[in-house]
Amino acid sequence: MADFARVREHLEARGFTVSCFATAAEACDYLDRTLDGKSIGIGGSVTIRDMGLAERLGTHNRIVWHWAGGTAQEASETQIYLSSVNGLAETGEIINIDGTGNRVASGLYGHEKVYFIVGRNKLAPDYDAALWRARNIAGPKNAQRLQKKTPCAVKGDKCYDCKSPERICSALVVYWRKPPRWTLRWCWWMRTWGSDCLDPSKRRCAREKAASRAVPVSVSVPHGLRRHAGAGLSVGHAPRQAAGGCR
Repeated sequence: MADFARVREHLEARGFTVSCFATAAEACDYLDRTLDGKSIGIGGSVTIRDMGLAERLGTHNRIVWHWAGGTAQEASETQIYLSSVNGLAETGEIINIDGTGNRVASGLYGHEKVYFIVGRNKLAPDYDAALWRARNIAGPKNAQRLQKKTPCAVKGDKCYDCKSPERICSALVVYWRKPPRWTLRWCWWMRTWGSDCLDPSKRRCAREKAASRAVPVSVSVPHGLRRHAGAGLSVGHAPRQAAGGCR
């Protein structure tokens, strides 16, 4: 079981401001009232999809999502960006791996704010374990979901550091702390969604259950600055092309 108090302590020590929500509805309410009249880009994220966040925000914002008719390039030019991460260490390091680079690029720079929606299933005790989780759990699961012809997709057990042209792991970014010139960065820890959430037929709300793993982190950077890869550690080549998802 993850030590949420420890996660919060370490994130705050790294410069992040942490708030907690008891349910997915509360988290969506917060984002819904915070983001209004904005252009919002979204990276591939099963969590965001299952939360229904895009639909809700789309009633009073302009949503750009390559899963819903937009393009990754257009999403990179929005005011706000929503995404997820592949690993979060209880010691506070945030890890993201990407195939085409759209998510890691937008997560580093260029938007007014970036919100990372991170499931508690992404948690690991320390940096090494979080990196292992990102490579050996998130990578194979995403490759299988995207029906890629890679060893990890076929076997589903670990990263093979393959040379396949369909490989989805090309770039790695680690956020060690809030970059000093970023004006604001927040992390919301959503510990538990309402397990008693029922739909009209008295069955548990599948969308709430699927979203039981979420944590948004928001990053605000000064206006008018161009995107660069100077924050965190960026490894690998990430060409711009059709984008994959994040698990």
